[in-house]
Amino acid sequence: MLLTGHAEKNEDMIRQSANIVIAEFTNLGSPGADGSGEDSYSQAEITVISTLKGTLSGKLEVDYSVFLIPGKDQEATPAIGVSYIMFIGGLNQYVIKKLLPATEANITSVKMLLKPQPGH
Repeated sequence: MLLTGHAEKNEDMIRQSANIVIAEFTNLGSPGADGSGEDSYSQAEITVISTLKGTLSGKLEVDYSVFLIPGKDQEATPAIGVSYIMFIGGLNQYVIKKLLPATEANITSVKMLLKPQPGH
């Protein structure tokens, strides 16, 4: 199952995201098709479980997009009550740029990428 931002590299998203959190959707928001093959969801609600980067916490309203054109890059709409790693950033700090399932392997991988690298 592909999720929002699946084609983006985690390393790039870490640099571009002001906030990275582990959170659950409590409301998926209202979809609005823009004719580009994406549904842009607005006013979705999440509850932050843990903050990996940044300062977000508690309940927040966010926006995100889902690529809908059938084929190998079609993305699934996230589910309510499932934990995701959410990369939030861009011009609007409350836009989800990438979602990953919050598995132990994904959490460990993201935490490793967040650690300062020697010589940087």
